[in-house]
Amino acid sequence: MFNNEYYFCTPYGSGSQGISSVYKVSDNGTKTLLYTETASNKNLVRIIGVTPNGVIAIIATTSVGAEYVSISGGIATSLNLNTVSNSLPCGNVGVGTSRTAETRVYFETLDTLYTVNSTNKALWVTDGTLVGTVKVVSGPPTFAIDNLSTQFTGSAEHCGDDLHFAGKNGSNATRLISVNGSNYTVQTNSFGLPSTQPSILKTASGIEMIGSPLPTSSAEKAIFKVSCSSITGILEIDNVDNEIMVYPNPTNDELFIETNFNYNLIEVYTAQGRLMQSNISSIKKIDVSDLNNGLYIIMLTDKNGNRQVQRFVKTN
Repeated sequence: MFNNEYYFCTPYGSGSQGISSVYKVSDNGTKTLLYTETASNKNLVRIIGVTPNGVIAIIATTSVGAEYVSISGGIATSLNLNTVSNSLPCGNVGVGTSRTAETRVYFETLDTLYTVNSTNKALWVTDGTLVGTVKVVSGPPTFAIDNLSTQFTGSAEHCGDDLHFAGKNGSNATRLISVNGSNYTVQTNSFGLPSTQPSILKTASGIEMIGSPLPTSSAEKAIFKVSCSSITGILEIDNVDNEIMVYPNPTNDELFIETNFNYNLIEVYTAQGRLMQSNISSIKKIDVSDLNNGLYIIMLTDKNGNRQVQRFVKTN
């Protein structure tokens, strides 16, 4: 999806050489043909995103390899020129691991061209032009991206052209990695993120996630927030204790809330950041009997977006 228009290619993959096409469908249902790959040894692999300058796709050439292209005006322009000297993206490693931001597409693929024997991966970005296709960050095998796709909720989000994702950069610890969409500077944040079921979620005022304050060996969790106005605007909303009182704790059915905070939204998350309940209400008691046993976080939000959080344990 881009600007309320749906983009797709069909047929694609092996066996579709010479007949692969790219279409867009407008919000009113009008389908438009954008491009057809007619070369008998080439086929579309898939679309990875859309920019104002073109549709970003991968085209495979039989017995040669895959390249990234920008499709606009019925023409597919190569974004890597198929030469080692350009050091531009290649291969289809991490296909589907991509994110369309406001005017750019971020994607994961090999660090070098397919003609170079390299298994290292990199984060790339493109604005749909060759000069605007840039390697953002790469490195040894310790660099890894959890997932950029919107199909995997919680692994990545974007604000404008800024990107925030769960990954590893220089160590085996999973961190929040932030990319400035203007100059592509990279910030690896110090707090830890869950290695499974990341909780990066976009709100009206920023991006929030559950993380572990240093030291990472601590079992304590906290809610962290990234301001959409700046990738340096990361703050710890609250250590998950002592701001509000909830009881009984542990509980098996009902949870009572005691606080002077004037909230109008109640949310309950798992320790991994999965939203389990959401109530637009200022009630002082919630029913948690349908939750599985385990540790949960209750978040209270007021009309200005301010939040308070607390932990509780659900038992039978």
